[in-house]
Amino acid sequence: MGVSGTTMRHSRNDRRKRLTEQVGRVLADVGTPVLVFFEADMRESYDRLRSALDDQYPESSVYVAVKANFLPDVLGLFSEWGARAEAFANCEIEAAMRAGFDPGDVLVTGMNWDADRIDRALASGVDTFLVDNRSDLATLRSVAVEADRRCDVLLRVNPELDVPTHPDIATGTPGSKFGMELSGGDVMAAARTVAGDDHLRLHGLQTHLGSQIDSPTPYQTATRALVELAADVERETGVAVDTIDVGGGFPVTYDEQVPPIEEYVSVIAETVHSACTDLGIDPPELCLEPGRYLFAPSGALLCSVGLLKETSSATYAVLDTGKNTVLAQQSVPIYAPFTDGPSREYSVAGPLCYSGDVFADGVLLPALDPGDVVALDRVGAYAIGRETHFNGMPMVPVVVVDADGGYEVVRERETCADVLPSDGTGD
Repeated sequence: MGVSGTTMRHSRNDRRKRLTEQVGRVLADVGTPVLVFFEADMRESYDRLRSALDDQYPESSVYVAVKANFLPDVLGLFSEWGARAEAFANCEIEAAMRAGFDPGDVLVTGMNWDADRIDRALASGVDTFLVDNRSDLATLRSVAVEADRRCDVLLRVNPELDVPTHPDIATGTPGSKFGMELSGGDVMAAARTVAGDDHLRLHGLQTHLGSQIDSPTPYQTATRALVELAADVERETGVAVDTIDVGGGFPVTYDEQVPPIEEYVSVIAETVHSACTDLGIDPPELCLEPGRYLFAPSGALLCSVGLLKETSSATYAVLDTGKNTVLAQQSVPIYAPFTDGPSREYSVAGPLCYSGDVFADGVLLPALDPGDVVALDRVGAYAIGRETHFNGMPMVPVVVVDADGGYEVVRERETCADVLPSDGTGD
């Protein structure tokens, strides 16, 4: 993970102003390392997306991807703002419930389902499921019959596209483990099964291309394919598909600019409208499932410099946490929000016992002293959930700064008692 400290100067300066104005008390009270989320940034991202949808496609819903940040106190903000929730499994469903989402506004996703996962969802009042494959569909039907419940079903489609992103976060590609391939017959077979079953209702078609997709073009292709498939399903089964869900994957700016969210919404909305007109079907509800887009810009990891170490090739600024806390595939802005002066190059590293625990090389920062604060910014997506206890390191506290500059600790700093399993003595 590397970035020049001179990139993104405008946004970095705006962020530095917010950090210096709003987190001084957090640092004094909580200390470092600490992961800070700004409510104002989350609200801005959500409002921009919701406004674009209201302008382009009002019959639409935003499902927050719970995997991007499953802390109920953070998710609860989106529930208050009118979003819905996309949840993978038992604990994510419970997080959505604790956050205040209505069970009818929760979409269960994932694959390799067992009866327990479905039973728990139904017991929570959740009855809308995104089905990845025909085996999971059979499991869902079996549980629905046993419980005498009727479940809404979306079918996940793999459009088999060349998706412009890192291979580890591309999903709608040929041979991907996700979804039913568009070129095969599984999607239509699954649609026939659902359409003819008293305990299932065909609610929609879904695809998810990946994450951090820096062009709207794949969305245009995938959306058109979904609408065409919806027309085929209606012709084959007599059941109109009332929802098209194109997933998430909308990018955020790290070290390079990306198209604005409004451009993605415009492309998707225009494609649905034009395809429905061409095919003579009614426009469905449009659903999106953003995660990174909503959370990444809102989160900053604030650390303290502990050690400044000169080597033959670099000067290391060693922080008080490492990649056990933030493990990102993208470059992120790194800066010293409270330090000024002439810049020099640093390799910004964590203290962990492996050589890869270096956040970035060649970062331009003001001359640092031990105790100075360094911010790793725009790390709000997937930081929660990808943390580890490597080297026995406790997880850091999480703070939410509200729109008025007040703050709440929504997760306390761990101690060794949290890291280590019980020894069985009860002590």
